[in-house]
Order: sequence, then C-alpha cells, then structure tokens
Amino acid sequence: MWDMIDIRDHLLEHNPQAKFLFENVKMKKDFQVYVNEAIACHPVLINSALVSAQNRNRLYWTNIND
Repeated sequence: MWDMIDIRDHLLEHNPQAKFLFENVKMKKDFQVYVNEAIACHPVLINSALVSAQNRNRLYWTNIND
C-alpha cells in the first residue's frame, strides 16, 4: 500500500490532474480508517455482483468525481 501511495503522490506532484483508483476488499472499520487516512480520502462500497457473477463487496478510493 505504501509503495502505491508513493507512486500516486509522485504522479500528482508532476500532474495534479492525474486520476487514481485504489481497490480492496471490505475490511474491519479500524483498518478502513487507517487506510482512509493514508490515502487521504474515503472509499465507495460497491458489490462486484453489479458487473460480474461474483458477489463481493469492494472498497474503491478515488479522486474521480461522479
């Protein structure tokens, strides 16, 4: 996770308009709060059953609006 955040920060430093999307499984609230603070945004919870045959809740952190 930390390498991913370092890469994102480097890209945003050179291109503030760059978009990112991080994905992970639904986790305990304590862990989610920790990740939210590290990524500096809050996730959206989406069940993958909306777009696939798998029934899995996923968390998506992004700076993509709408």
